Amino acid sequence: MLNRRVHDRTTHLNEKYERLTADYEKLCQIVMEIRSHMDDPCAPPYWIHSPGDDQHSPPLSPTPPLF
Repeated sequence: MLNRRVHDRTTHLNEKYERLTADYEKLCQIVMEIRSHMDDPCAPPYWIHSPGDDQHSPPLSPTPPLF
């Protein structure tokens, strides 16, 4: 009986750990993508909120000259 409970709990924790690891890897990819756009003056501004949020969007920066 105890072995079964330990096995079930271990299985549950292993599944949570796998999901956490996958989420962390996705987060790392998103952070790298955002950082790659931070130095690009032509990249559109990155805003994490959706248009339906109550917060106001940040002001747009002026477009840099083409020449």
